[in-house]
Amino acid sequence: MTIAEIIAIWAPIITVILALSFVFADWPGWRFIETLLIGGGAGHGVVSGLRTIQAQIITPISNGSYIIIPAVIIGVLLYFIHMPQRYRWIQRYGYIWIVGTGLGIVVSTMLQGNILPVIKESISIVGPTPGDYFNQFLSLITFVTVLTYFIFAMEHKGVLGGVARVGRNFLMIAFGLGFSTLLMTYYGVLLERIMWILRALGFTIM
Repeated sequence: MTIAEIIAIWAPIITVILALSFVFADWPGWRFIETLLIGGGAGHGVVSGLRTIQAQIITPISNGSYIIIPAVIIGVLLYFIHMPQRYRWIQRYGYIWIVGTGLGIVVSTMLQGNILPVIKESISIVGPTPGDYFNQFLSLITFVTVLTYFIFAMEHKGVLGGVARVGRNFLMIAFGLGFSTLLMTYYGVLLERIMWILRALGFTIM
């Protein structure tokens, strides 16, 4: 086994062990891994950003796609937040375009991709069973109550408050399921790394 192969095996093993050591204590070994991760991520982000600028801005403009220039100007406006106080108000115009465009895209995407197809599928079920009717009813109640929870123009009192509280409970259920799924994903990644370490050390794993 060459030195490169030994390093390729032991470097990930030591890195994983040092990262997992944070469970027991916050010590210099963990801080080194944390700094390495943040620094590597920042370096990767900078390089990816520069490549994106080169591929999507500089190269198209040099080839005659001048329609990109207004978008570049809007993006540059965001950096005025780092300017002296009297110039910072300019960055708001960049945020106006981003927020407005983003909301328009999100709303249209949600309607066309999530809400309308679900309603259509609920209506067009062939030979629905009692379970299908229950699922449709539960989906409708969840949609209406959760949507009511995000009505901020009126105070949540009376009937509106009761419906909003039901929607909040549905949100907590959804967040709990999402969090548990995330934990299971992390545990799966951790188990995969432990299995890899054991295989790299020569253990036979089924």
